Amino acid sequence: GGGIILSKSYALYETKKEYNVIKGTVPDFNPNDIKLAFMVNNTKINDMPFPNKNGGHTGESVTCEGNVTASWDNNTWGLININNPDNVSKIKCTINFTSYKEELLNGIDPVLTDELVPIIINDNGKAIKANPDVKWYSYGNKEWANAVILTDDGKNKSFVNGAEIPEEYIESYFVWIPKYSYQLFDLGDYPSIGKDELADNSRAINIKFGTMDTKDGEINECTTPNKSKNIGNCKLGNYMTHPAFISFGVNGLWVGKYKVGIDSTNSNKTLIKPNLDLKKVSGSFTAYQESFNYKREKLDSHLIKNTEWGAIAYLTSSIYGKCNGGVCENLTELYTYKTGSPITVSTTGNYTGIYDMSMASPEYVMALTADKNGEPIYTSGFTIENFPKDSKYYDMFVYGETWDMNRGILGDATSELGPFSEIGGNHSSWYKKSIAYFPSATYAFIIRGKGNLYSFERIPNDTSASYSFRIVLAVK
Repeated sequence: GGGIILSKSYALYETKKEYNVIKGTVPDFNPNDIKLAFMVNNTKINDMPFPNKNGGHTGESVTCEGNVTASWDNNTWGLININNPDNVSKIKCTINFTSYKEELLNGIDPVLTDELVPIIINDNGKAIKANPDVKWYSYGNKEWANAVILTDDGKNKSFVNGAEIPEEYIESYFVWIPKYSYQLFDLGDYPSIGKDELADNSRAINIKFGTMDTKDGEINECTTPNKSKNIGNCKLGNYMTHPAFISFGVNGLWVGKYKVGIDSTNSNKTLIKPNLDLKKVSGSFTAYQESFNYKREKLDSHLIKNTEWGAIAYLTSSIYGKCNGGVCENLTELYTYKTGSPITVSTTGNYTGIYDMSMASPEYVMALTADKNGEPIYTSGFTIENFPKDSKYYDMFVYGETWDMNRGILGDATSELGPFSEIGGNHSSWYKKSIAYFPSATYAFIIRGKGNLYSFERIPNDTSASYSFRIVLAVK
């Protein structure tokens, strides 16, 4: 069998589920036989081979029979510090590994629940049930983690790891956006709109993944203001934790891989799947209500916020999304009213990304402007009675007019996209011609993604227009 090196004196040979070093078959071998077994997260896994060094596992502890002690070295991927005081001739040790984690993410790997089933999407676009104990995502390779929620019929099925999950048993797809800080490239200080034609000011954004929030006083960091028209103590070049992860106190967000689609047999059912007609609703309240009620109790479902849109956009404009060698590719605009394909509209340029964020049909986000007293302008179906009581479910801009371009929240992909121009309609300098209109008293709510990932636009308070929407899960 194998040939996995334990140390200078020990080599590993594979039988079926335990791994033997056989006396006399290895040159200069220590006069003891060593048998290794393993567990993952303190559980014996019967359908996987011994973890390999590049598989994402970490050896956490070693337990040996009798008085034998040893340690596991994750660098040499072998036993070290073997102590055999009784000089027993056959040693058996069990290595406990922690499950797959990507070192790059620094502890903010996907959070799974009973309802969220991890999947790998193969080259044919099929959902394959993933074994979460082995490598199933790699943000370093632009392979974002995906999970599905099954239909009621699907939950009654037993899908083994590696098996295809047919579309008929999938209710919704989600993609994990890990918590990160990003290097501030613009402070959004644009009190008025420039009149000159703009150069393309889009760029690659530097990102660091991790659990800790940035703080004032730390070298090259600042505390996240998370307020409209407020930069706190932040300076250009500082790293700042993206606000999308602070409101909910989570290490990441599960974002609907697609906009919500129409179930042809049940219009009241929420489906987040490819190749469906877009579900359009009139008014932000209707979009908020369906999103909030989708998986409210266990998964804290809600209508995507403007800051959450920004978190996806900035991750897309990084080396983990659509950027290579400092050059970033814009999302292809899709003139269709169906969810999904082709992969050119994916935030990664492959099957693992998020779709439908650059379409002819924009989508509601949960963000609005305040009145002169700092209170929400209740419109688009909202009233003082049904507006969310918890501010974590919405973003709010200070009062102003559409051309007051400094009212954004750092991280929400609005004010930071300047300079701005009025030529040919208000637009930002990112990929040029990205629509750029802040909400105002008579256009209180905001929509995103009309023809461009970075477009933002206000809608009239009395609008009867219908727009699509997207659901996010804040799982702790």
